[in-house]
Amino acid sequence: MRENSPPKRRIFLWVVYEKIQYILRIREHFLVKGGEKHMKKILLSLALIALTIAGVTAATVAYFSDSGAVLGTTFSTSTMDLGIDNNPDGNIYNWVDNFTSGQTISGLYPGYPNKGEHNWQVLDLKNIGTVDGNVTIQLNATSWSALGDNLVFTISYDSGNVGTWVPVTTGTLAQFKDNTYTLGGFTSVSNDLGGQTGKMSSVKIEWSIPASAGNGIQGKSVTIDAVFGLEQTH
Repeated sequence: MRENSPPKRRIFLWVVYEKIQYILRIREHFLVKGGEKHMKKILLSLALIALTIAGVTAATVAYFSDSGAVLGTTFSTSTMDLGIDNNPDGNIYNWVDNFTSGQTISGLYPGYPNKGEHNWQVLDLKNIGTVDGNVTIQLNATSWSALGDNLVFTISYDSGNVGTWVPVTTGTLAQFKDNTYTLGGFTSVSNDLGGQTGKMSSVKIEWSIPASAGNGIQGKSVTIDAVFGLEQTH
Protein backbone atom coordinates (compact mmCIF):
# COMPACT_ATOMS: atom_id res chain seq x y z
CA MET A 1 0.00 0.00 0.00
CA ARG A 2 1.36 3.44 -0.93
CA GLU A 3 2.39 5.90 1.78
CA ASN A 4 2.21 9.11 -0.39
CA SER A 5 -0.37 11.54 0.93
CA PRO A 6 -2.62 13.53 -1.46
CA PRO A 7 -0.77 16.86 -0.83
CA LYS A 8 2.57 15.30 -1.89
CA ARG A 9 1.02 14.00 -5.09
CA ARG A 10 -0.36 17.45 -5.89
CA ILE A 11 3.13 18.99 -5.43
CA PHE A 12 4.65 16.40 -7.74
CA LEU A 13 2.03 17.01 -10.43
CA TRP A 14 2.60 20.79 -10.16
CA VAL A 15 6.35 20.26 -10.72
CA VAL A 16 5.61 18.13 -13.78
CA TYR A 17 3.22 20.77 -15.09
CA GLU A 18 5.86 23.52 -14.71
CA LYS A 19 8.41 21.32 -16.47
CA ILE A 20 6.07 20.87 -19.43
CA GLN A 21 5.43 24.61 -19.65
CA TYR A 22 9.18 25.25 -19.64
CA ILE A 23 9.77 22.74 -22.45
CA LEU A 24 6.94 24.19 -24.50
CA ARG A 25 8.47 27.67 -24.23
CA ILE A 26 11.83 26.27 -25.39
CA ARG A 27 10.03 24.48 -28.26
CA GLU A 28 8.57 27.76 -29.45
CA HIS A 29 12.02 29.36 -29.29
CA PHE A 30 13.67 26.65 -31.41
CA LEU A 31 10.81 26.55 -33.87
CA VAL A 32 11.52 30.19 -34.56
CA LYS A 33 15.22 29.46 -35.04
CA GLY A 34 14.63 26.20 -37.04
CA GLY A 35 16.46 23.92 -34.63
CA GLU A 36 15.23 20.52 -35.87
CA LYS A 37 17.84 18.55 -33.89
CA HIS A 38 16.91 20.29 -30.68
CA MET A 39 13.23 19.75 -31.44
CA LYS A 40 13.77 15.96 -31.47
CA LYS A 41 15.26 16.16 -27.97
CA ILE A 42 12.33 18.25 -26.77
CA LEU A 43 9.79 15.78 -28.17
CA LEU A 44 11.66 12.91 -26.49
CA SER A 45 11.52 14.78 -23.17
CA LEU A 46 7.79 15.34 -23.56
CA ALA A 47 7.26 11.64 -24.23
CA LEU A 48 9.19 10.68 -21.10
CA ILE A 49 7.19 13.15 -19.01
CA ALA A 50 3.90 11.78 -20.40
CA LEU A 51 4.94 8.23 -19.48
CA THR A 52 5.89 9.39 -16.00
CA ILE A 53 2.48 11.02 -15.47
CA ALA A 54 0.67 7.91 -16.73
CA GLY A 55 2.64 5.72 -14.32
CA VAL A 56 1.89 8.01 -11.38
CA THR A 57 -1.84 8.05 -12.21
CA ALA A 58 -2.03 4.27 -12.49
CA ALA A 59 -0.10 3.79 -9.27
CA THR A 60 -2.42 6.02 -7.26
CA VAL A 61 -5.53 3.89 -8.07
CA ALA A 62 -5.46 0.71 -5.93
CA TYR A 63 -8.87 -0.52 -4.78
CA PHE A 64 -9.35 -3.19 -2.11
CA SER A 65 -10.77 -6.55 -3.27
CA ASP A 66 -11.87 -9.79 -1.64
CA SER A 67 -13.71 -13.00 -2.57
CA GLY A 68 -16.03 -15.55 -1.00
CA ALA A 69 -17.70 -18.83 -1.99
CA VAL A 70 -20.53 -21.13 -0.97
CA LEU A 71 -19.29 -24.71 -1.10
CA GLY A 72 -20.76 -28.19 -0.81
CA THR A 73 -24.42 -27.62 -1.80
CA THR A 74 -26.18 -30.95 -2.47
CA PHE A 75 -29.49 -31.34 -4.29
CA SER A 76 -31.67 -34.38 -3.66
CA THR A 77 -35.12 -35.52 -4.75
CA SER A 78 -38.16 -36.21 -2.62
CA THR A 79 -39.69 -39.67 -2.39
CA MET A 80 -42.92 -41.44 -3.21
CA ASP A 81 -43.42 -44.84 -1.63
CA LEU A 82 -46.68 -46.71 -2.20
CA GLY A 83 -47.36 -49.72 -0.01
CA ILE A 84 -50.19 -52.27 0.03
CA ASP A 85 -51.42 -54.10 3.10
CA ASN A 86 -51.21 -57.81 2.25
CA ASN A 87 -53.26 -58.70 5.33
CA PRO A 88 -56.56 -57.02 4.38
CA ASP A 89 -58.71 -59.17 6.63
CA GLY A 90 -56.48 -58.93 9.70
CA ASN A 91 -55.98 -56.38 12.44
CA ILE A 92 -52.25 -55.89 11.82
CA TYR A 93 -50.89 -54.01 8.83
CA ASN A 94 -48.22 -55.71 6.76
CA TRP A 95 -46.99 -53.26 4.13
CA VAL A 96 -45.47 -54.64 0.93
CA ASP A 97 -44.85 -53.45 -2.63
CA ASN A 98 -46.83 -56.34 -4.10
CA PHE A 99 -48.15 -59.76 -3.14
CA THR A 100 -49.91 -62.78 -4.61
CA SER A 101 -53.33 -63.31 -3.08
CA GLY A 102 -53.79 -66.90 -4.23
CA GLN A 103 -57.49 -66.35 -3.68
CA THR A 104 -60.13 -68.19 -5.75
CA ILE A 105 -63.63 -66.74 -5.81
CA SER A 106 -65.91 -69.51 -6.98
CA GLY A 107 -69.62 -70.17 -7.30
CA LEU A 108 -70.37 -67.25 -9.59
CA TYR A 109 -73.63 -67.31 -11.58
CA PRO A 110 -75.85 -64.96 -13.63
CA GLY A 111 -77.33 -62.38 -11.27
CA TYR A 112 -74.51 -62.80 -8.72
CA PRO A 113 -74.66 -61.83 -5.87
CA ASN A 114 -78.24 -62.69 -5.12
CA LYS A 115 -77.87 -64.74 -1.98
CA GLY A 116 -76.06 -62.40 0.38
CA GLU A 117 -72.59 -63.39 -0.81
CA HIS A 118 -69.55 -61.37 0.18
CA ASN A 119 -68.64 -59.76 -3.15
CA TRP A 120 -66.03 -57.15 -2.27
CA GLN A 121 -62.50 -56.72 -1.03
CA VAL A 122 -61.03 -53.68 0.70
CA LEU A 123 -57.32 -52.96 0.32
CA ASP A 124 -55.47 -50.39 2.41
CA LEU A 125 -52.75 -48.29 0.80
CA LYS A 126 -50.10 -46.02 2.24
CA ASN A 127 -47.74 -43.31 1.05
CA ILE A 128 -44.70 -42.89 3.28
CA GLY A 129 -42.91 -40.62 0.84
CA THR A 130 -42.52 -36.86 1.11
CA VAL A 131 -44.39 -36.01 -2.10
CA ASP A 132 -48.18 -36.13 -2.44
CA GLY A 133 -49.61 -38.27 -5.21
CA ASN A 134 -52.76 -39.69 -6.74
CA VAL A 135 -53.42 -43.42 -6.63
CA THR A 136 -54.20 -45.19 -9.91
CA ILE A 137 -55.53 -48.68 -10.60
CA GLN A 138 -55.48 -51.14 -13.48
CA LEU A 139 -57.26 -54.50 -13.68
CA ASN A 140 -55.27 -56.71 -16.01
CA ALA A 141 -56.42 -60.19 -17.06
CA THR A 142 -53.66 -62.79 -17.12
CA SER A 143 -56.02 -65.51 -18.37
CA TRP A 144 -59.18 -65.04 -20.39
CA SER A 145 -62.56 -66.59 -21.17
CA ALA A 146 -66.12 -65.53 -21.91
CA LEU A 147 -66.45 -64.71 -18.22
CA GLY A 148 -64.30 -61.60 -18.79
CA ASP A 149 -67.01 -60.07 -20.93
CA ASN A 150 -69.58 -60.51 -18.16
CA LEU A 151 -67.65 -60.08 -14.92
CA VAL A 152 -68.40 -56.53 -13.72
CA PHE A 153 -66.12 -54.63 -11.32
CA THR A 154 -67.01 -51.51 -9.34
CA ILE A 155 -64.14 -49.48 -7.87
CA SER A 156 -64.62 -47.07 -4.94
CA TYR A 157 -62.04 -45.01 -3.08
CA ASP A 158 -61.70 -43.68 0.45
CA SER A 159 -58.95 -41.05 0.41
CA GLY A 160 -58.94 -40.54 4.17
CA ASN A 161 -59.29 -44.19 5.28
CA VAL A 162 -62.39 -43.26 7.27
CA GLY A 163 -65.04 -45.45 5.61
CA THR A 164 -66.40 -42.81 3.22
CA TRP A 165 -66.52 -44.43 -0.20
CA VAL A 166 -66.57 -42.44 -3.44
CA PRO A 167 -67.44 -44.41 -6.61
CA VAL A 168 -64.75 -44.19 -9.27
CA THR A 169 -65.73 -46.46 -12.14
CA THR A 170 -67.78 -49.52 -13.11
CA GLY A 171 -67.29 -51.83 -16.06
CA THR A 172 -66.67 -55.35 -17.25
CA LEU A 173 -63.20 -56.81 -17.11
CA ALA A 174 -63.07 -56.41 -20.90
CA GLN A 175 -63.72 -52.68 -20.48
CA PHE A 176 -60.92 -52.37 -17.91
CA LYS A 177 -58.41 -53.78 -20.39
CA ASP A 178 -55.54 -51.34 -21.15
CA ASN A 179 -57.14 -48.58 -19.06
CA THR A 180 -55.76 -46.77 -16.02
CA TYR A 181 -58.14 -45.10 -13.59
CA THR A 182 -57.21 -42.34 -11.15
CA LEU A 183 -58.63 -42.96 -7.69
CA GLY A 184 -57.44 -39.84 -5.83
CA GLY A 185 -54.91 -38.63 -3.30
CA PHE A 186 -54.34 -39.12 0.41
CA THR A 187 -56.32 -36.78 2.66
CA SER A 188 -55.65 -38.50 5.97
CA VAL A 189 -53.26 -37.03 8.53
CA SER A 190 -49.81 -38.55 8.76
CA ASN A 191 -49.46 -41.21 11.42
CA ASP A 192 -47.31 -44.14 12.40
CA LEU A 193 -47.76 -46.94 9.88
CA GLY A 194 -45.84 -49.83 11.33
CA GLY A 195 -42.77 -47.81 12.29
CA GLN A 196 -42.98 -45.43 9.31
CA THR A 197 -44.80 -42.11 9.13
CA GLY A 198 -47.24 -41.79 6.25
CA LYS A 199 -50.80 -41.39 5.04
CA MET A 200 -53.39 -44.08 4.38
CA SER A 201 -56.27 -44.56 1.97
CA SER A 202 -58.48 -47.50 1.02
CA VAL A 203 -59.78 -49.08 -2.18
CA LYS A 204 -62.91 -51.21 -2.44
CA ILE A 205 -63.23 -53.65 -5.35
CA GLU A 206 -66.68 -55.17 -5.87
CA TRP A 207 -67.62 -57.82 -8.43
CA SER A 208 -70.91 -58.99 -9.88
CA ILE A 209 -72.43 -60.73 -12.91
CA PRO A 210 -75.55 -59.48 -14.71
CA ALA A 211 -78.52 -61.83 -14.94
CA SER A 212 -78.27 -61.62 -18.71
CA ALA A 213 -74.91 -63.40 -18.77
CA GLY A 214 -76.45 -66.71 -19.91
CA ASN A 215 -74.96 -70.16 -20.30
CA GLY A 216 -71.84 -68.95 -22.05
CA ILE A 217 -70.06 -68.38 -18.74
CA GLN A 218 -70.62 -71.90 -17.32
CA GLY A 219 -67.38 -73.50 -16.14
CA LYS A 220 -65.34 -70.46 -17.16
CA SER A 221 -62.69 -68.59 -15.21
CA VAL A 222 -60.39 -65.62 -15.47
CA THR A 223 -57.35 -64.52 -13.47
CA ILE A 224 -56.63 -60.87 -12.85
CA ASP A 225 -53.91 -58.63 -11.41
CA ALA A 226 -54.89 -55.43 -9.62
CA VAL A 227 -52.03 -53.00 -10.26
CA PHE A 228 -51.79 -49.80 -8.23
CA GLY A 229 -49.69 -46.76 -9.06
CA LEU A 230 -48.85 -43.46 -7.41
CA GLU A 231 -48.42 -40.39 -9.60
CA GLN A 232 -47.15 -37.06 -8.32
CA THR A 233 -49.80 -34.37 -8.08
CA HIS A 234 -49.19 -31.24 -10.20
